[in-house]
Amino acid sequence: KPFTSNADMMRRTRELHVIDFAGHDEASARKTHPAAYQRVFDTVKPFRAQNRDRQRKERWWLFGRSNQDMRRALTGLPRYILTPEVAKHRPFAFTDGETVPDASLYVIASADAFILGVLSSRLHIAWALLAGGTLEDRPRYQNGPCFLPFPFPSANSDQHIGIGELAQEIDLLRKRQQAAHE
Repeated sequence: KPFTSNADMMRRTRELHVIDFAGHDEASARKTHPAAYQRVFDTVKPFRAQNRDRQRKERWWLFGRSNQDMRRALTGLPRYILTPEVAKHRPFAFTDGETVPDASLYVIASADAFILGVLSSRLHIAWALLAGGTLEDRPRYQNGPCFLPFPFPSANSDQHIGIGELAQEIDLLRKRQQAAHE
C-alpha cells in the first residue's frame, strides 16, 4: 500500500509503499501473500526478535502499533485528512484512502472538503497554536486540546459547498507546487 510520513507531506512525496498485513494472522499472511510474507520474514522478523516489546516480538509481521481504531474510522473513505503531529507550519491535506500513515502524522477521518477548509482556516490554526503543546520549538497538534474542543462552525449548504471547493483548490495547488519544486 502507499505509505506517507511527515517528510512526505512537508516536501515532495517519495512515493513509498509498505507491506501491510493488517487483519491477517501469520498463517493467513503467509498463505495469501507468500512473496510479501517472505520479504517481511527475511527483513523484519530478525529485527523484531530482539525487540523488548512483547507485541512487536510475537506479532512481528504487523506494524508495531496497528491502531485498529484509526483503521476502522478510515474504512471505506476514498480519502482522509492528514497533518504533521509536530511541524513549524500547520498544513492539512487530503491523502488517498488506501494510504498507510506514519505515526508522525495526525489523522482526521473525514473525506469532507468543508472539514479540510475549516481545519486549514486562520481561526483553527491560531486555535491549535494556542491550545496545543510544543516539541522543542515546534508546535504539536494534539487530539485533546486542538481537535476535539474546537468549535466547528455551522454552515448553510452554500457555505459548506463554497468552503469545500476552496479547500480542494488549495489542496491541489499545494500538491502541484510540491511536485514542481523540491
